[in-house]
Amino acid sequence: MRFYNRMYFIRISTSLLLFLVSQKILIGQTVTYQSSTDIIANPERGLQKYSITSNNYATVSGTNNLSVETLNSWKTSTDKVTVVFRYFLLDAFLDSDINETYLSNIQTDFDNVRTAGLKIIVRFSYSNTQGSTPQQPIKSQILLHISQLSTILNNNKDIIFSHQAGFIGTWGEWYYTNSTEFGTDGNITNTQWLNRKEIVEAMLVATPQEIPIQVRYAGIKTTMYGNTLLTEQTAYLNTANARIGFFNDAFLNNYGDQGTYSVSHECTNPVGTTDYNYIANETKYLPMTGETNGFNPCNDGFRTTGDNAIYEMNLTNFTTINRDYYTPFWDEVIISNHYEDILKGLGYRFVLNSSEVTSNNTGFDINLNLTNVGFSRAFKKKNVYLVLKNIIQMQLPLN
Repeated sequence: MRFYNRMYFIRISTSLLLFLVSQKILIGQTVTYQSSTDIIANPERGLQKYSITSNNYATVSGTNNLSVETLNSWKTSTDKVTVVFRYFLLDAFLDSDINETYLSNIQTDFDNVRTAGLKIIVRFSYSNTQGSTPQQPIKSQILLHISQLSTILNNNKDIIFSHQAGFIGTWGEWYYTNSTEFGTDGNITNTQWLNRKEIVEAMLVATPQEIPIQVRYAGIKTTMYGNTLLTEQTAYLNTANARIGFFNDAFLNNYGDQGTYSVSHECTNPVGTTDYNYIANETKYLPMTGETNGFNPCNDGFRTTGDNAIYEMNLTNFTTINRDYYTPFWDEVIISNHYEDILKGLGYRFVLNSSEVTSNNTGFDINLNLTNVGFSRAFKKKNVYLVLKNIIQMQLPLN
């Protein structure tokens, strides 16, 4: 069952569990509920924590791994974190296959995430600095790396939130590449776009269907796969359009969130533009994650206020956002008393408004009235269970 950003009326008919409850108490009963104000550690939503592999991740087994203790501390904190972002740097493998030490360390990270009960966003990249040196290997080497990673991605699909389309450019964001095969920001030929598409196609094959791929900006998806909007009929299928969501690593900044949206001027507000509306639609069905990376210098920084952050998170269906960056932004939303509203709004947040029990010919019907008050939907399929609990206390005879 998938829940959307609106009110639901769900009818459940049952007679199998009738013996668990008292018919006299339940039949004809309507109950209304008071929604919780708590920050809730629900999976695949909320704040995400940032982590990156170290230089010796490729040479020493058991080094720089995410510890269960640290992961648990994030989950039990007041922020109730359930998602960790892991930046896997592959700079040691520009001219070679990924070695067994590195793959073993990835598996250890995944094992620890599973033990702690969190989910992980993964991104693989070859450089986290700009410069004149290569920002990635040649295409054939990248494709070999993706093939190598397929087994570990499939074996750990239960704890992987998403697989972000890194591999190309500084930080894996597909901008600055120093590459004749892939082009660079603002200067990409049709052939270079086809080379980039090969990387995404390989990721789609290597990554389990239930794990979304995320790309950095609107133009990546529209250039490769067209601008036809997803609908409830075309979403959730095993197609590229239905599997590719977005991450915005310059949320609320200038130049259209620094390339997320195509705009005409540094200070153009991207809200309402073609790219903005496109991403707002696609992320109804797919994850939207990211981070802020600085205060917007335009119009007194109105886009990086707490009020506007909540407004745009809701417009673009934000599922998670990085708590560790940009620190002054988080300081501002705390001071302006928007912090808890962001924590509660990220992702889905289901409110049970009321329940009603009515009789039928063979048992009873339960009608549930729920509302999703979060910024987004639950983008992965979830099973819904109704648990009927016996609260009638029976006194057994003494022997």
